Parts: sequence; structure tokens; C-alpha cells
Amino acid sequence: QRVVGTIIHSRGPAAVMAVHSRQFSDKVSLNIHQTIAGRRRFYKHVGVEEVDNTGLYKVTLDGRTLKTPGMNPLHLPSKDLAIGIALEWDAQTNVKSGIVPASMPLMILASTAIDHVLVDPSDARKTCLSFLPTDAALFQTTSGDRILLAKQKEAHEPILEWLHQKFDIRLPTTDAMVFRIQHSDDTVQRVKSVVDNMDHFSLTCLQSACMECKSLVIALALVGRFINFQQAKVASRVEEEFQIDIWGVVEGGHDMDRLNNAVTCSAVDAFMNAFMSTKELEGVLESWQARS
Repeated sequence: QRVVGTIIHSRGPAAVMAVHSRQFSDKVSLNIHQTIAGRRRFYKHVGVEEVDNTGLYKVTLDGRTLKTPGMNPLHLPSKDLAIGIALEWDAQTNVKSGIVPASMPLMILASTAIDHVLVDPSDARKTCLSFLPTDAALFQTTSGDRILLAKQKEAHEPILEWLHQKFDIRLPTTDAMVFRIQHSDDTVQRVKSVVDNMDHFSLTCLQSACMECKSLVIALALVGRFINFQQAKVASRVEEEFQIDIWGVVEGGHDMDRLNNAVTCSAVDAFMNAFMSTKELEGVLESWQARS
């Protein structure tokens, strides 16, 4: 990418993301103004500016400040995140398809955080916590399926240990034929404290990752940057990829699942990396820690 003054010029990562995410589920596009979907690009220059020396940043289209679908100011906590969103808007160059909201996952996450989660985080918190009893990382096959079991342990055990070391949360796994795991009240409260302590941007990313990975455990590790999106993709698709290795790919099914998973996990990973530095993250993780 190249930044000239406040004008962004790029056909790099954002353009690649746009190509791969145009097939992403249309549901995500509901978070962006549908009046612009398919509309031809109506701006020439995309820029990034600081908001009145506040340490916040905004994206501009031909000098005009970009707003969220809820018409709130799109004020972002880091310049890197603002540049990422600016690149998504700058990548809207296809004359035939016009503007494709679903190809702007960083914009979707930021807008959802500002328009919805900041206003009322209760729904997002409830959604994330609802995955705990059925968390995909906690259900294992029996010892008879030794190859699959080894893959599950390799992908999930380091994450569970990180959760224990970082937040003092020990989650049990099971190979029993049950639909839900009954966690202790203390464990549930500790997990709830972590989720409740999150800022609206992190919570929005957590919710997105939970819904894609079907796992609060994997989502926490991704948002907390213990794992990257490639590792999250592997951890959340152990069983399905094991079956694909045996029976092959069902076109129009498995390939789309892989695409959706990659787009969501990579968007969350990119968002959190642009949101804060590694040093800043350490302090944030401390603030998330469960309180007994």
C-alpha cells in the first residue's frame, strides 16, 4: 500500500480480500447500507485523517467523513484499522458489480460495534456465552478413533491450556454422547466476566468468531491473538476436514464452508491486529481477566 498525504492508493490485500469475499454469505451485508449495494463507485479518493487530535481516526471519501449505516461517526481507535477500512472502500472498482458491501468485512465489524454492540452489548454477550455448553473445542471422539482424537487434541489442547493460564479458566472436555456440557457456576461466572469486560470492538469480533467457529474457546483465542486465523480455521474444522480427507470435497458445500470460515476468521484476525499493538493487547487481556 502507498499513502500520499491522506489519500490511500492500493490494489493490494484489500483487493484480494474483496475478490475472495464476494461469495461470502449475503447475511453480513445487512449491516451495511443496502442502498449502496450494486451502486457504481461514487468517489475518487479514499483518505484517512485523525479526528481533532483525539487519537481516533476516520475514513474520508473525497474529503467527506464516512459514517456507519446507523449514521454514527465511524471513529476508529487506530490508524491501522482506519487504513484497513479505507483499503476496502478503495478496492470497490468493479464497474459491473458496483459496490459490494459483503466484500468489506472490516467495515462490517466496525459498524456493527458502533451501531449495535456499543449501544447495547447484552445480545452479543448472550450470543457468545450460549456457545459454552456446546463448544466445539470441548467435544472429542473416543479413543477408538485415535487419528481423529489426535487431531482434536493437537488443535484444541494448547488453546484450552492458554485459557487456563491466561484467565484461570479450566474447561473440561468430554467424549460422551451428550448434547451439552454442564459447567460449574464458578466456571460460567469466570467466562462471563471475561466477555463482560470486553470493549465493543473486541466483543463484536468475538461474536463473529463464535458464530463461525461454533466455539467460544477458539473465538477467545483468536480475539486474544493466541492463535492466528489459519490456526483458528484448523481448530474449528478438525472434524469436517477429517471427513473430507476420507470422502472428498462436496462442491458447493465444503468449499463454501471453507471460504466462509476463512473470510470470517481472517477478518477478525486482521481487525484485532490493526486494533491494538501486542503491547497494548497485554494490558487489555489483563483487564479481561475473570474476577473470583
